Amino acid sequence: MTKSCDTSNEFELPKTYGDTKVVILPKDPVWIFAYWEFSFDKFGELSRQYNGDFDSSAFVIRVYDVTCIDFNGSNANKYFDIHANYDSLSWYINVGEYNRSWIVDAGFILKNGKFISVARSNLLKMPAYGASDIADELWGTLKFDFEKFLKKNIGSSNTTVKNMKEFWKITELPSSKSFASSRLLSKK
Repeated sequence: MTKSCDTSNEFELPKTYGDTKVVILPKDPVWIFAYWEFSFDKFGELSRQYNGDFDSSAFVIRVYDVTCIDFNGSNANKYFDIHANYDSLSWYINVGEYNRSWIVDAGFILKNGKFISVARSNLLKMPAYGASDIADELWGTLKFDFEKFLKKNIGSSNTTVKNMKEFWKITELPSSKSFASSRLLSKK
């Protein structure tokens, strides 16, 4: 008798966990990935609190620019709304600017225009765009160390070592000995 290969969803993760939360993560310097979940209890609470207004409200993701401020919920540098589909449970957000800090509220806009925040995300400091202009020589490979590496790993290829020595002369990088002594002098 052959055993069938059952690939049931026995070990599949649930779509929701019954929490009320919003989480934002960086995708790249100008895109944020947001995901959210609202518990059924939270929906019941909102429905009772706002009566019939909540049932006809629109789901909105409100994105706050909170760069260089201690955000209190109403003092953002600026914000914008995204009318999203609540059932999607996640959204990619193009913030259009890099090197900024963001917070996201997921909530609803009532008929009268009032925004009701259901959950607030974590603070997200987005990365800068491009390569850093900080060049820290402590992380660079030094001429002396590189020559040792070449001799050890290439053997006695004098041509390669000679070419690399010429390269180091052109780039004018310090040897490890002169670099170490210059670091000692600068600390005095």
